[in-house]
Amino acid sequence: MSLFSSNESYLGIDIGSSSVKVVELKKMNGKTTLLTYGFSENHNDLDQAEPKEIAAIINKICAQANVSGRQAVSALPTFSVFSSIINLTGVSKKDLPSAINWEAKKVIPLPPEEMILDWKKVESQTDKNNIKILLTGAPRTLVKKYMEIFKNAKINLLSLETETFALIRSLLGNDKSAVMLVGIGAKTTSFTIIEQSIPILNRSIDIGGRTITKTLSHSLNIGLERAEQFKYDMGVGSVDAAANAIPQTITESISPIVNEIKYALSLF
Repeated sequence: MSLFSSNESYLGIDIGSSSVKVVELKKMNGKTTLLTYGFSENHNDLDQAEPKEIAAIINKICAQANVSGRQAVSALPTFSVFSSIINLTGVSKKDLPSAINWEAKKVIPLPPEEMILDWKKVESQTDKNNIKILLTGAPRTLVKKYMEIFKNAKINLLSLETETFALIRSLLGNDKSAVMLVGIGAKTTSFTIIEQSIPILNRSIDIGGRTITKTLSHSLNIGLERAEQFKYDMGVGSVDAAANAIPQTITESISPIVNEIKYALSLF
């Protein structure tokens, strides 16, 4: 059943490292319509916050944005989720689940009992005997935390997926060409190469928007709040802007991101 097959409205809730964002959508006159939205920024470190604290932030946003719905969908951050393509040869349909679990033990970064695993068969146009499986896993502790957050917020969590798949649907749609998605968050930057709507390469580095803010603060000898506003006001300039339009401090702080993009592309 489609999410928007009823007359109810639904929430999309994104919990980041320093902000929470909420949108409320509803099917109206045959079209999905944005009813309202809200966000809260500049929290110290939501990664370490207790579920009750994050739930309180969500409910405060909902109250301020006049949100009426209590059915929600959320996504786990890319840097916290593991995904990999595994290849299986000569495996029958009956033996597929056990074969996937066996192969998963070789590639997942945590013991299997500490992960919640999901898999999807990827269609192969060349070798029908070779089965490609997209394996995705998330730490049980992280999933449990999200469930506790929404329980405390008294919001019904309908679905919890990975951020990458949400981005594929919203940004790429039916485009099957090879595309790299780069998500710069407050603390981390994630790189995902998508081909045929399947994430085939995922990488993350511990550099994000805060890195730029701290670099500006140190370079200009100003407070973090003022440096953050300066970053917003200036941006990174347009493609056609003069080379000196971007201060050297920002160029240096984002160079690891640029280097990682080049490295990921070379791996691909």
